[in-house]
Amino acid sequence: SNVKESQAVIQRLCAGHSVIAVDAEGVNLGPDGPATLLQIGTGDGEVFVFDIMINKRLMTEGGLQDVLESDRILKV
Repeated sequence: SNVKESQAVIQRLCAGHSVIAVDAEGVNLGPDGPATLLQIGTGDGEVFVFDIMINKRLMTEGGLQDVLESDRILKV
């Protein structure tokens, strides 16, 4: 839930991984329902959990939006 920690994780993901696993949780998740939790896993077995309900700045300032929109990283 910390922006600086999120930035550090995102930097590692962007530098070292071309494929990641992504899972989102939310309340009525969809066009009208907000995402509350985002989980990202790597092929190395690392899993990162981002609580975007607690800190919505993780999407923008924390770098999650950059990862999710990246053409260089395949999301599974």
